[in-house]
Amino acid sequence: MKFSVNSKTYVVKNYFLFFLHFFIKGYYHLFIKRKTKKDTNTILFFNNGQIGDLLVSSIILENEDLLPKNFSYYFLIHEDYKNIFSNYTGKINFMTYDINKYRETPFYRINLLKMLDGFNFLFTFNICAARGILTEEIACLSGASNLFCLNKTSIYLDKFLINYFNKKYKKLYSATDENEYLKTLHFIEHVLCNDSFSSVKFSNKKVYNFAISTESYIAIAPFTSDISRNWGLNKYIELINFISKTNKVVLLGSNNEANLLNNSLTNLHNINNLIGKTSFYQAAEYINNCKLFVGNDSGLTHLALKLNKPIVAIVGGGMWGRFFPFNESETKIFLNNDIGCNGCHWNCIHKEKYCLLDISIKTVIKNITLLLKRI
Repeated sequence: MKFSVNSKTYVVKNYFLFFLHFFIKGYYHLFIKRKTKKDTNTILFFNNGQIGDLLVSSIILENEDLLPKNFSYYFLIHEDYKNIFSNYTGKINFMTYDINKYRETPFYRINLLKMLDGFNFLFTFNICAARGILTEEIACLSGASNLFCLNKTSIYLDKFLINYFNKKYKKLYSATDENEYLKTLHFIEHVLCNDSFSSVKFSNKKVYNFAISTESYIAIAPFTSDISRNWGLNKYIELINFISKTNKVVLLGSNNEANLLNNSLTNLHNINNLIGKTSFYQAAEYINNCKLFVGNDSGLTHLALKLNKPIVAIVGGGMWGRFFPFNESETKIFLNNDIGCNGCHWNCIHKEKYCLLDISIKTVIKNITLLLKRI
């Protein structure tokens, strides 16, 4: 069950995890942490986020040639998302962990911390957009001599908890309300590169190196992993049926969404439903070759942005400015029905998420039509 970050149940859960953290921390200092540490040239980047968060952080991979030489680099991410970087062959080494096992199995938790401590990291950079108890525990007990954090604040931790963990870091860089893309770009240029470079690239084809190719279909990703950010199944069905009258359409999404459209699509001769039938990298290739991408505030929309495709994204106002819009232009349109409460992190004060759900099908079609004319 998912609780509001402002609910009493969530607060109790947070402090229960904080209480457990002290037992793990005590065990770490008694039985894991090395008594003497020899400085190494080893750096850890840590991001416990989902697809969108990791694609934002992939800017580091794209600019790895600008990173200080003579260091070994590691990147710790969720095991579920390792396929995002399956074709990456750069100098940053990926490590993965199982978040559910870490949360539920003390033996796994201790072994992960022991493994991290064994690397004897000189620096750990916590580049998570969201900071929770378990995120902070992994970063702070990673064994690094120097801890740095990209975000000063958190929507998940109250004032006491965020102040407690902030004291563990040598430096904190940015406020949470700053756009994560801009924050990461500035982080690379001013922190990792010591203001020595002004050529940091948003996308440099280190991660997704596809040939430039544009085919005649529109790619549509109707779903998100977070149901609160979905524009609506019925709206997408109507939109797909309308668009597919005059355009070829490719539908993309994960396996658990495969059956949601059922038998509601009409122009099947123009629709290639690949929901649940592609790997992430195959989905990236389809997005790379489309003439236009339509989606929600989701990982595949981040991917379309990274691949510099024309976009109509139906994102609403809950996270407005935090990730989207970014690189907004005549070919990148982000839709939000602004009702004056943008940036609520989806802790909605209304009966429904009107900023998202009241974006009409007519508005979306109008913007798709406009974009097709521009390209």
